[in-house]
Order: sequence, then C-alpha cells, then structure tokens
Amino acid sequence: MINVFQKYSRRLSAVVALLWLTLHAVAQTLTIRPLPTQQQLPMSSVHTIMQDSEGYMWYATEGGGLCRGNGYQIDVFRPQDSNRLQEACKVHCLCETSEGNIVFGTSDGLFMIDKKDYSVRRLTLSPACDQIDALFSDSQGDVWVGTKGIIYRLDREGKQQATFHS
Repeated sequence: MINVFQKYSRRLSAVVALLWLTLHAVAQTLTIRPLPTQQQLPMSSVHTIMQDSEGYMWYATEGGGLCRGNGYQIDVFRPQDSNRLQEACKVHCLCETSEGNIVFGTSDGLFMIDKKDYSVRRLTLSPACDQIDALFSDSQGDVWVGTKGIIYRLDREGKQQATFHS
C-alpha cells in the first residue's frame, strides 16, 4: 500500500498544484471599462475584436461594418459592391494576413481591406458562399475560411488555393 502511494505521490502533487493554480486564476479580479471611442461605433453590438500588427483595434459589428480604432477615433469600412449592403455590414469574423491586410467575413461573403489604400474588395469563392463563419491566418501566410460545410484555403492575396468539403 505504501509503495502505491509513493509511486503516485508526485502525480497526485502535480494534479493538486494544477487544480490550485486553476482555481486561483479563476479568482482573479476583472476590470471592465467602456472603450473611450465606444460612442463613435455605428453599432453597439460587436462580434469580434482584434488588434493588428500596427496596433490598431478592429471591431466586427452587427450591421455597422468593420471599424478600426486608434484610441482617438473610429474609421468605418463597408463593402460598396454588395447588392445586399445590409447583410454585408454584418461582420462575423476577421483576421490579418501576413501582408498586413485585413480579411473579414460577413453574411454576404468575404472581403479584404488593402492597407496600402484602404480599399475594400470582395474575394470570390468557388463554390460561392454567402455566410462566412470563421477565419484564420496561418504561419505560412494562407487564410483559412470556414463556411457551412466547406473550408477554403486562400493565399495572402486572397486567391483560392484549395477547397475541402465535409
């Protein structure tokens, strides 16, 4: 019996220490403050927040488009080439490419902001898909796009490289 206890005592100590650290982390105090530029956002409903490589904060809003904040002011980006502008302003997800451009998914498709001139262009997917649910930029510079039943892989310029069906 003593041998069994000695054999597992290190593992048991590790589990107890991990449990204590987890409980201690949960007990940390959280501070919630409004954004200094929150009144400038076109919509109060924000799906996702991201900080880009230049330090700007990006806010994916529900109906207000994609917003960029620098701490003092908010700039709003909305797709102009959409027949369903209201749906194109419902931004669900966003990511930054290795080139520093911002890709965002809406209820009306996929768009990219070119940071050289801050133009917004639609990225075409084949087969076509309206609702974009998830975006991820990997270390190779590819952008992965998740939709209902299909995953697309795009290069850093937004050209489709592969399609995976579930």
